[in-house]
Amino acid sequence: MRILFVAELKGKDPQTTNVPVIGGHSGVTILPLLSQVAGVSFTDEEVAALTKRIQNAGTEVVEAKAGGGSATLSMGQAAARFGSFIDPCFKWRKRCY
Repeated sequence: MRILFVAELKGKDPQTTNVPVIGGHSGVTILPLLSQVAGVSFTDEEVAALTKRIQNAGTEVVEAKAGGGSATLSMGQAAARFGSFIDPCFKWRKRCY
């Protein structure tokens, strides 16, 4: 969702926009690295608003689903990507880091 938020605000193509984050899974533990978004700049007000919206994106999903679940697709994609990364490490006993 963070990519859509930035792309919408700045008129960018979501397919070519990257918004890295560090930190945890919810709330203030999420820190979007807006200074690393290529080809755009943000005002202090935009940084504050985007940071808050990105940190609360999970709540937006739950509210949109009327309490019927959370953003499980994102967690599933992350698990699949991690699994596909470590599989060759186990299969071929290679060092993967």
